[in-house]
Amino acid sequence: MAFQFLGTRVRIEASGTAWPEADALVLPTNDYLWMAGGPALAIKRAASEVVEQEAVRAGPIALGEAVAASAGSLPLQGIIHAAVMEQDLHVDAEAAERALAAALRIAEEKGWKRLLIHSFTKTGR
Repeated sequence: MAFQFLGTRVRIEASGTAWPEADALVLPTNDYLWMAGGPALAIKRAASEVVEQEAVRAGPIALGEAVAASAGSLPLQGIIHAAVMEQDLHVDAEAAERALAAALRIAEEKGWKRLLIHSFTKTGR
């Protein structure tokens, strides 16, 4: 499915095991930017420990903020870590909205046009 949103073409698609073509990945994370479970752990394993080390050095950040880091060995220019939860791992819906907006600003600043955005699943709050 594809549509225009505020001058940006948005395409939503399910991803299999191959990496879709993208400039960067927007990854939901906790405010300390740990990549210890769920999709973040899978990304860290695929990309290398360097990805988490670089992210953690940039943290902690406030809920609703985002930071860019390298993508390690992944075929991307970077990973944008978006703080949508604290260490309790319950996604805060309002923080997720702010974090996605922050991630989009970072992508625009870096000139990243094609983003792979991992689901910001609401699990609590």
